[in-house]
Amino acid sequence: MKGYLIDVRNGKHHEVEVSDRNPLHQYYDLIGCRCIDIAVRKVGGVDYNVVLDDEGLLIDKPVISAVDGSMRAMLAGNLIIFGFDESGFDLGPLTDEDVERIKANVHTVIDFDSLYETGDVKTYPVVVMAY
Repeated sequence: MKGYLIDVRNGKHHEVEVSDRNPLHQYYDLIGCRCIDIAVRKVGGVDYNVVLDDEGLLIDKPVISAVDGSMRAMLAGNLIIFGFDESGFDLGPLTDEDVERIKANVHTVIDFDSLYETGDVKTYPVVVMAY
């Protein structure tokens, strides 16, 4: 199943493929977490399922991965965006059009903490979403 990973830890965003065989462990590996949650959010005006780190805000120095249109934090930590299945309730694969819509709503943010602490410029992706 095609999804789209927002990987704030490694400063990347890209398509991912999750197989039907043990998807929960694949989510843990891709997101880098021990506990997930699934939320429905709009990206570019379209509803998507977002698999996220349920403990993303509980770590020391959480990294914001999703903001609303006013740039207020919505989600923290790595996340994977999926579509809906035929029933309209469960996770489903993204289409190529979905991937392009998501990419158009991903922006690069400068990590000013790392800039001030180490002098290195680090960036990470942030996706714009709505409820």
